[in-house]
Amino acid sequence: MSQPRTSEPEDAAAETGAAALFMARLLQPAPPPQIEPQPHTYISPSLTVSHSADEGPGVASPRIPMVTALLLAFGLVVAAAVSSMTHSGTADTAAIAQGQVQAGETASTLGARISLHLDVVSRLADSLSRQLARGTPPSRDELNPQVRDTLASVPDFVGGAVTFEPNALDGRDAEFAGQAPLYDATGRFMPYWSRKAMGSTEFTAEPIVFQDAPGANDWYDIPKKTGKVLLTEPYLYPVNGEQVLMASLVAPIVVDGVFKGAVSADYPLDRLSRRIAQVVPPMGGQMMLVSNGGVYATHPDDRRLGQRATELPPEALQAIRQGRTDQFVDRDGHIHLLQPVVIHPDVPPWSLIIDFPLNASR
Repeated sequence: MSQPRTSEPEDAAAETGAAALFMARLLQPAPPPQIEPQPHTYISPSLTVSHSADEGPGVASPRIPMVTALLLAFGLVVAAAVSSMTHSGTADTAAIAQGQVQAGETASTLGARISLHLDVVSRLADSLSRQLARGTPPSRDELNPQVRDTLASVPDFVGGAVTFEPNALDGRDAEFAGQAPLYDATGRFMPYWSRKAMGSTEFTAEPIVFQDAPGANDWYDIPKKTGKVLLTEPYLYPVNGEQVLMASLVAPIVVDGVFKGAVSADYPLDRLSRRIAQVVPPMGGQMMLVSNGGVYATHPDDRRLGQRATELPPEALQAIRQGRTDQFVDRDGHIHLLQPVVIHPDVPPWSLIIDFPLNASR
């Protein structure tokens, strides 16, 4: 015969005692004690249902043991944190991959464009070298229109020149001395042709200005020394009365190993800035172009143009000089992706940089 059930106070006392026994056993050190068979228990967030094998369905109770509730709450917090971290990490990985693709494509486009412009300059230099080698140099009246046509063929060029060494063109410099606006007091052939305005087909001419500041004439001195094509570091040069930040594409005129002069075309860097501005980096980031010497050729902040990228770490500047890809995260949690801009085997590469904030650092 089955025993009668106990009263409700006795049930409560039994539950209290069972809870105390559970806590004591939970805190007891290993080895764990042998536990007598207990009723099967299913725990939901809102109730506990207990029953024994011979007792039939149990009775729902709204009470959850304190330890179980704390464990559940802790588990939910950890799960939420892990989910958030996983989401941020996944978003960062996707953004980095997108940034790398953008940097690669944009660097390739810029490199190809500048390379095509350098080819225009090189072809004219090669043609003049061959004519001088044959002893049939063009006349000055023939050469000036040739320079203008070269400029007109490339809308990105703001100015350009064919600059010969003294008397290297025709030995007649003295005859043209002081004949403005094409020649200075020496008569040396070095007229600088520039557009009256970007996009204009009208040109003005004035003699090349060789400056006294150290490095100011690298555009001419380096090809003269190396006999190789050159993309100069960014620099300021007066064009139609205004200082313009530019880089020069230069090809030497060489006959039998002897430097005779150079063909140069000036590329205003704001043209590159506008092209780069059309690319939208991930995470609201920004993009800039840095010369091989570590000078900003383009930057979203106009005040940085022509300034040295002193905030870049030494390792990044070395990667730029060596033409390597690189990446680093700064103290603000922004990642910087560096992609070399390759123009010509003889031209030190520049670098395109994309930087944007990482989600995981916010």
